[in-house]
Amino acid sequence: MPRSDAHGAVRDALRCYVGPGRAWKSIDLASEAGVPVKSIECALAQVGSEHWRPIPFDRLLSIAAVLGGAFATGCLRPASLGAFVLPSAAALDPAALMIEKLRLANAVVALAADNDLSADDLEKMIPIANAGLELNMQMLAAHAAGIPRAGA
Repeated sequence: MPRSDAHGAVRDALRCYVGPGRAWKSIDLASEAGVPVKSIECALAQVGSEHWRPIPFDRLLSIAAVLGGAFATGCLRPASLGAFVLPSAAALDPAALMIEKLRLANAVVALAADNDLSADDLEKMIPIANAGLELNMQMLAAHAAGIPRAGA
């Protein structure tokens, strides 16, 4: 992937959140993320222009921690990847995660029960699939945090 595509993705993702008519001003985001405002302003400039500078990775992570998974997904788009906000270990309930996993599976089974998936059924599956992806990430977070499995 060309380097300019990667830097352009960061710029485009930032522009979704920062600037006139957007949720954040550069100075406010810089303060919240603990990064110099100049880093944000330079990353917002046209890639390759005299005002543009690549944003250091540690600063990009600080900004992503403030703006969230959708921003990080925008940055990762050229690599065909996405990002999710992972919950803290203290907020995870393994039993509740498994109950939700079963609920989502039952919702898919209900849509497919007639053995004839219509376009409408597939459309209804999109939010179920998205919820399943987020749930899977939470389960991975629980595993990474060392939360014991049931019966372990």
